[in-house]
Amino acid sequence: MQHKSPSQTLMLDVCDDSNPLSVFLGNPSLKSSYEYYCSVQWRGFKQEKMRQWNLGLYLHTIDNAIGQLRQFNPQNGGYIYIPWNIDGNRGLRATGIISQSVDKEKHWFLNIGTNVSLNRSVDFANTKTTADFYKSIVHNLHVSPNAGIDYRYSKWHASFKASADWERLTSAQEGFETLSQVDFLYTISLNAPLLFSIDLNTDMNLFMRRGYSNRAMNTDEWVWNVNLSRCIDKRKAWLLKLSAHDLLGQLSAVRRTLNSQGRVETVNNTITRNIMLHIIWKFNKKASKK
Repeated sequence: MQHKSPSQTLMLDVCDDSNPLSVFLGNPSLKSSYEYYCSVQWRGFKQEKMRQWNLGLYLHTIDNAIGQLRQFNPQNGGYIYIPWNIDGNRGLRATGIISQSVDKEKHWFLNIGTNVSLNRSVDFANTKTTADFYKSIVHNLHVSPNAGIDYRYSKWHASFKASADWERLTSAQEGFETLSQVDFLYTISLNAPLLFSIDLNTDMNLFMRRGYSNRAMNTDEWVWNVNLSRCIDKRKAWLLKLSAHDLLGQLSAVRRTLNSQGRVETVNNTITRNIMLHIIWKFNKKASKK
């Protein structure tokens, strides 16, 4: 159980009307929130096949969560916002991961996992030009399977991984449009020693987004990253590293996601395509003997 007290700024009995169309009020009657968690896990490992697994089931619920109540102001056509306690937020999540070698020499490893969650998100809503408000209840089903294979031999390491991230949002409220979309990610990576004691670390990624009503969000992006590194002294304390990100220049600077209430959010990143030269100094300091 976790106890969270509301922010003191939300409990001040003040009115912020610096913007007449968006007036924010405090709420001295706010109660503390209580989050309850319950989980069960089963882990195991078998040495002969290098097999390990992890199964988990997690449940959480929140009492007196703090939502944002919005009321229409008929006097000027704006809205009044008030923090208010609300109940009904809860979720259930199940996870499963298994990994093991698939050959006698233990060079090849298979990894399979999945994550399934069902969340019930409750907040206040007001989509009409009235002072009335109601609870916005949205159910979010989230399924994330993944599978991959690794090859390890000496200083060589190659891998392939495929994953999907499917999300479906539904609600019985009027005017809510059911949302269902899936993101795919395919990754091929390689770590290998080269000539002149240079180490190569490279990966090629394909990001695919499908099912979005906005066609601009259904994209395919190839992203290639390369790192070259070399120790430049005998003690291997100094490392020279050259990093190149998004060599193909296809990674979008705008990412679009969905929150628990089904609203689209846009996050802007900076400089997705770049090359950087690093000089790294590694040092270990031993404790002096008394």
